[in-house]
Order: sequence, then structure tokens, then C-alpha cells
Amino acid sequence: MNYERIRITLERELGTELYSLMQGEIIEAVLKEAKIEKIENEWKFILEGHSFKVGSQMAPRLHSLVSEVLEKLQFKEEIDFYITNNPELNAFSLARLEEDQSHIVNLNSGLVERLDDDELKFVVGHEVGHLISKNAGIMKLVQFIFPDPMRTPLLITHKITLWKKLSELTADRFGFLASPRLDKCFSGFFKLASGLDTERIKFDYRAYMRENEKILEYFRKE
Repeated sequence: MNYERIRITLERELGTELYSLMQGEIIEAVLKEAKIEKIENEWKFILEGHSFKVGSQMAPRLHSLVSEVLEKLQFKEEIDFYITNNPELNAFSLARLEEDQSHIVNLNSGLVERLDDDELKFVVGHEVGHLISKNAGIMKLVQFIFPDPMRTPLLITHKITLWKKLSELTADRFGFLASPRLDKCFSGFFKLASGLDTERIKFDYRAYMRENEKILEYFRKE
């Protein structure tokens, strides 16, 4: 799979620019050598103690689901998947720092309970997309170098803000490849944004698309 053709061109260019601006190779080498601020290890310790690790024995259905996503995206690097007891519909990914470590993808329990399998595949694909594009690693560097967003230079803040939005769109493309059903992508988006049950309100994804097109048209004109 040609990952670079899937990514948004401006996202890739801005990511490369930010990585160079932050002296990414040097900072990564320093972090590896100094063994400090290893955020993914800190999170791993937290998750191991307070979260449920997805395995083939204890959670065969969920394990099969995430394995299917990894197979579709042809991603071979190790990922530890966790479920955290949190009703908020949210997920995150953390890139490994060393090659002998695993990446981390965490899904909140509220997300797993409220989304059906196709919607959940989209979210898992989205998070894996952040790892494939290396954007999770760039985000780690941003947080390390600029821990206080209020003190980040304004020009760099604008670049980071735009890059983060574009990186989410790129991750959505990987999510769609993992779950290529447009209706499920939109219903998943709607659940994440509203917290509502789509069955209860008789959600119509086509109407949702039309409404978003109206909003986009408004911003184009304004």
C-alpha cells in the first residue's frame, strides 16, 4: 500500500517542515539517549494498571476487529490496544520511541459501547493512520518542545494548528480504508460529535452530508 498517496499533500509538507524546524532527528536522539520524558512508557504504565488490554483470549471479538484493521492497512509494527473506563467518546494513539517497543492505541469504554463494529473500525483505522503518517510522533515532539501552548511563537502556533487539522483529515482517509462504508463513517462522526444514539433519532447520513455542505459553502463565501 502506497501510504504517501493516501496522505494530504499539504499535511505531509507541513509535517516535514515542522519536523525540520524542531530538529526532529536530534531531539529524538536526545530523548532515546537520555531516557527521559518517555511519554509512551509513562502512559503504558498507567494503562497497564488502570485499563483493559485487548487480547485474543479475554476479548476475542475486539481483538479480531483491530487485527482486521491492521491487516487492511497493511501495518506490521506492534501496537498495544487498551480500553480505558471512560464514558467520553474518545481515542488516542501514541507513537513508540524505540523500535523494540510497541505503539499504543487507547479507546475509551464509552466509544466501544456506543459505536457498532464498522464505526469502531473507522476510529481504529483513524488512530492507526496517525501512526502510519508519523503524525503521532511529530505531535510528541511538539508537546515536548512547546509544553505550554500559550508561550509558543505565534507563527509556529498557526503552522501547528493547520497541520493538526490536516493530520486529522489524513487519518480519516485511513479510517475510511479500514471501514469503507460512507454511511458508517458519517454515523460514527455524528456519535462522536453529538453523543446521541443514531437509531433513537433516526439519523440520516445523507441529510448530515447535505447540512455539512451548506456549512462549508457558507465559509467559502465568507
